[in-house]
Amino acid sequence: MTDIKQWIDERGLDEEDYLGDLCKSNHEYLNTGKSIRAKPTNRKNGRCVCCKKVQSDKHYINNKEYYISKATKRNQTFEGSIANREQRSRQKFRDNNNFVEKINYKNIINKINVFNNKCAYCGVDLDFFDIKQKNWLEIDHIVSKKNNGTHTLKNIIPSCRSCNQSKKNMDMKEWFEKQTFFSEIKLTKIQNT
Repeated sequence: MTDIKQWIDERGLDEEDYLGDLCKSNHEYLNTGKSIRAKPTNRKNGRCVCCKKVQSDKHYINNKEYYISKATKRNQTFEGSIANREQRSRQKFRDNNNFVEKINYKNIINKINVFNNKCAYCGVDLDFFDIKQKNWLEIDHIVSKKNNGTHTLKNIIPSCRSCNQSKKNMDMKEWFEKQTFFSEIKLTKIQNT
């Protein structure tokens, strides 16, 4: 379990949070004499965010085996693998203060299908299950995170590991035009999907 005082001071106020009366557990925010409360309800005060966190932590600890097995099962499916990769990617872009939208794994799978389960750049068949392969499916951001790219459906395409690592943070068009497998048709498809 986390140190709740440190956790709340670092977390701060979210969009619908507000400072309300001190809760029964005395979860005080930054020595203000107030607790952070969740979105107001019909009660006098909304629920204390710290109390909610403590309760969910206890629930997780009491049911840890269940959550671990559920996560393991999800990771073993194609859909779960895509959803987890999207979540990690979204967090990296958010940490870099880039624009982020949550992308449903079904939309990513549809985008992969648009490219016929092949790398959008070189056209190699993608491997979805063996992470050690050079043709392992990676979700490439056309405009990279370091170049202030966004984590949006319009900015991602399926790529093999080899192409994704070769491209790095380069401008996609400049990099792609230098490749032996360059094609105007592929470039147009990448830019328009």
